[in-house]
Amino acid sequence: MKLLRVSLGLGIGIAGVIGMAMTAVLACTSLATLNVSQPTGATGTDVNVTGSSFQTADRGASAVSIRWNAIDGPVLAQVAPDASGSITATITVPANLQPGDYILVATQTDKTGQPAFGTPARLAFEVTGSGTAAPAVQTVNQAAAPVATSNGLGVGAGTLAVLAGLGVLGILLFIVGAATFIGTYRRSPVVSPVRKI
Repeated sequence: MKLLRVSLGLGIGIAGVIGMAMTAVLACTSLATLNVSQPTGATGTDVNVTGSSFQTADRGASAVSIRWNAIDGPVLAQVAPDASGSITATITVPANLQPGDYILVATQTDKTGQPAFGTPARLAFEVTGSGTAAPAVQTVNQAAAPVATSNGLGVGAGTLAVLAGLGVLGILLFIVGAATFIGTYRRSPVVSPVRKI
């Protein structure tokens, strides 16, 4: 019975350590990010876009395409990431848009032609100027396409929440395993030497 308790305690402790290690590895993976020089602007405005954590050409990745309002939307710029995976580009807000909320989407493919890990990157942008015609690009309903979510091509908020939950579970398993092991060790009977008479 004692051996079973010790084995159980060690098993739970080891499972906790492995769970924490896996969560740390996955949580430290960089996701591609975008930043803009200004979050709002009228149609025709030039906006500087920077980004980081994209894959580099030496890993077989394509150039980064900065698209308007959809993962397959019009390409506003294409730029190759530098050696550190950073990008810098200037885009022009498309004409004939109605004021409203839109998104910039940065896409990239890896050497197999699949979306590069951590992409697409998304960033909200508000068009403030009045359009002169019907929108050339349909506006985005923020509730339907929040910036922090993923369409399955990258790691999204749901995946990060699962990873955080696994990390907490790993820590709890480690604590339970350690407590079980220590409790079993302390309850071990002390064998006193036999006296000869």
